[in-house]
Amino acid sequence: VISVPLIITAYLLPTIAAIGSGLHRGSPADWAQGDFIVVGDALGGIWLKVLISLGSALSLVGLFMAILLTSTRVPRALAADAYLPRWMARDSRRFNTPVGALLASTTVVVVLAAVDFSSILRATVLLTLASILLEFVAFLVLRWRYPQMLRPVRVPGGWPGAVLVVVLPTAMIVYLAWSTAVDEAATFGTSLAVALLAVLLYPLCRRFVKGDRPDAAIDSSQVELGPDRFAGFGSRKAGV
Repeated sequence: VISVPLIITAYLLPTIAAIGSGLHRGSPADWAQGDFIVVGDALGGIWLKVLISLGSALSLVGLFMAILLTSTRVPRALAADAYLPRWMARDSRRFNTPVGALLASTTVVVVLAAVDFSSILRATVLLTLASILLEFVAFLVLRWRYPQMLRPVRVPGGWPGAVLVVVLPTAMIVYLAWSTAVDEAATFGTSLAVALLAVLLYPLCRRFVKGDRPDAAIDSSQVELGPDRFAGFGSRKAGV
């Protein structure tokens, strides 16, 4: 209720100011990266230009740190389950941060920094969309299997509300994937190849890297799932 209007305002006001500055008037295709700094110089002079540059740099640093800190949880969990080297699951004793996964992820980022950004985007577009779809599936499965699970936030409206929350963005994702396949066949093909490579690598990692080592123990003491809708289903089916 509070953050969404603030985010909209933070995007809308600079956009209105940029359009009203007269820059590229009548030629919207001429807008390019960095033009907000040009607008700041035109409207406020050097001081506004410097402030916008500084704010942009701090924003990018914060965004990078947030993405890095959240994305490291994936290799950390894979390492804990023995799909990646164990040292990547090592946590800081003082801050409890995944230092092993942070070092590995930072190394990957440094290497990718030398790669053209559009190439990285082409390789990850479908993976990003697919991960969002998996989150929608997990949301619906949890709502169906554990209807009484204690949640900090619950989508209102029962099942109609839950389905509505999922259907609209899913339709947008399908449209984005379809438009990418039609308008940018190379982007779609590269992303599809990367996704298929991940699917092929999983059984190989499971057999030759993980082997018989068990998954990491999960602390679910702070999670109250409630009764499982399917608990005892197998026993009832067998007549036990």
